[in-house]
This record gives sequence, C-alpha cells and structure tokens, in this order.
Amino acid sequence: MQGTLNKMVASVRHGVLGPDDASRAIHECAAILGLQLATDIPVTTLIVTGMRKTATADIMTRTFQQFGEIYEAAVASNGKGCGLIRFKNSKSADLAMQRFRSGEIVVQDVSVQLIILKPGGFSDSRKPPSGDRR
Repeated sequence: MQGTLNKMVASVRHGVLGPDDASRAIHECAAILGLQLATDIPVTTLIVTGMRKTATADIMTRTFQQFGEIYEAAVASNGKGCGLIRFKNSKSADLAMQRFRSGEIVVQDVSVQLIILKPGGFSDSRKPPSGDRR
C-alpha cells in the first residue's frame, strides 16, 4: 500500500495527476477496500450495474446529467455492463439515488442498478420494499 501511495505522490509532483484527483482516487480505493478514513469525504460516485454491454461513457453521461453536473463517467472494459459515474457534488448523487429508490433509471432501454461508493465500503443499493420509500 505504501508503494502505491508513493507512486501517487510522484504522479502529482510530476504533473501527471492533479492533487484533487489523486486524493479522490486514494479515498475511493480505501472505500472499495473497506478501510476507515479519518474524515468522511462527500459521496459523489455511483457504481452503475446491469447496463448493456454496448454502453459507453457518453451514453452514461447523457443519462445521468439530468441529476447534475458530471465530473467523469467510465465504463468497464470488455463489455462487462457496469461503470462509474462521478458527479461534481454530492447533491447530484443524492438526486440520482432518490430517483433509483422511487422509480428507475434507464440506460439504453435497460433499468440499471446503482450502488453508492462511500467511505467504509459500498452502500446497499437494493430498493426498499414497496410502500417503504426511505
């Protein structure tokens, strides 16, 4: 882990990666690994699953821009049908999750699943039983 952090710092020093991007990458890796952070970071990233294998970052961006400004979108290689959407602010991610929990989000005519990427691990993405709309 220390070696990876050293490489990240070197990337920032050499201008390959901006400090905000490096910090976000480290925090999100820690979240995926379930490591506890000293302070919470805003939840701006959602994992999107259940997409068609032909989905692209542009298609994801067009679908999710209704919830707010998007920082970046990425789709897994090899047509895995999943990707990440990172919003500029946490309110946009909250709006997307509200829509997901109360209805559906459709990417290329397919209703997708959302998972919140947050410090300490993933958030339960399952919709509450009907009638219980948390």
